[in-house]
Amino acid sequence: MEDPGPQPSPSRIPADRQQAILGRRSRHKRPEEEVAPSDNLANVIVYLSALYSQIKEDEQRPAATSAASDPSQKLLQAKRLSRTAAPLAKSFVEVGQRSDAAILAPEGSDSPGAVSDRPRTVLRAFLVVTLLAVGCAAAFFFLHAHRATPAQNGAQPTRPAHPDPASRPASGPVTDEALKFASLTLDAVERGELAKASGLLDEAQSRQIVLPGMAYQGALLALSQQDEEKAELWTDRSIDANEAVPECLYLRANGEASKSDYKGAASTLEEAARAAPFSPRYSFFWAECLRRQGSPRLALPQFKQALRCRPSINDTELILFKVGLARIEVGDDADFQSDLTSKLAQEPVSGDTLLLAAASAINRGAYPEAAEYLQRAAHAMPLVTLRLRLRDYIFRTQAEQKDIAPVWTDILKAVAASSPPQRGRKQLVDPATRSLAEADPAAW
Repeated sequence: MEDPGPQPSPSRIPADRQQAILGRRSRHKRPEEEVAPSDNLANVIVYLSALYSQIKEDEQRPAATSAASDPSQKLLQAKRLSRTAAPLAKSFVEVGQRSDAAILAPEGSDSPGAVSDRPRTVLRAFLVVTLLAVGCAAAFFFLHAHRATPAQNGAQPTRPAHPDPASRPASGPVTDEALKFASLTLDAVERGELAKASGLLDEAQSRQIVLPGMAYQGALLALSQQDEEKAELWTDRSIDANEAVPECLYLRANGEASKSDYKGAASTLEEAARAAPFSPRYSFFWAECLRRQGSPRLALPQFKQALRCRPSINDTELILFKVGLARIEVGDDADFQSDLTSKLAQEPVSGDTLLLAAASAINRGAYPEAAEYLQRAAHAMPLVTLRLRLRDYIFRTQAEQKDIAPVWTDILKAVAASSPPQRGRKQLVDPATRSLAEADPAAW
């Protein structure tokens, strides 16, 4: 008789209980394949271990090379960790569900086929604690990344350092060598050797010599040499060093206005007016830029702000004259027109009143009347003052009009005859120290 071989040991679980257990397992079985609960839990634990190792490595790296030192990277890492919490929770639920069918009571139990409650409770407690740990880690990284990112809290990001160390503004005590460079530069300016003075400041900058106010003087010297690119570089250095900030902004706006970029000049002058709220200069030229943009109504408040800053008598008269021109450009100011008519009926009539009447006539297209008022103004006010007033674009743009051109030519000849020729050494001019009326005619 043949040996049938080893026979399978009879199961200790009754047949009806085995069928019940198989039915529970089939409900949790995936359609495509069966994944053991122990395998799923092992994958979760391996993932958490790898994640913990990665976090520890990031913390131990030097700040210069660690990706965690970058606030944006921290924020991205925190968001990724937050997104990972949901699939992990789902995996924990699957482990718990499959464990219900896999953990049976030990041999000798009073209920042989019953599921053991104690191992299931321990496993669920372990899964809950692990899930809470992952959630806390995600919250920590997310909050830390937000706290480390200035833009998330409304703060302004720090300005990056200039890539060229030699172009950074110097700081520190003023040495005897620095004072020597200052003296040599002033001597060169006094002799009219502006190119040499500019070269001395370039040398001082290349040698990192600390000299307060050097950047602004360098910008002025560069402008005297018609080197706008170099002047802009010096201007940036002065602003970075927080030296002569409104003056530097005015130089920049002056260059923008010379190129007819009145929108950019207005924005720069607004910044300068905020940096020096007690100076009438920047509010005045800000208003002039608004006029040139075709917004005279917006210019009026800035003119009034300039008057509140107590300018000199001559500058006060100029600002009031510009206010009159802006009100003429607005065109719907009946009170101003009535007041102007009343002043014209009085004797003697001031030169500014005659020029405002000429501007009003130009605005209406009455050019013969405007020419008459211009001719009367040439006899009613000093020619120097008349020349400064006629720099306004309202008059300059109409200089070639057939009715105005003859009078305009006569005025220019009279002004040239009364002005002595400029001879001698070339002088360094600081636009920020000139009167408002003597502003650069090419710009304003």
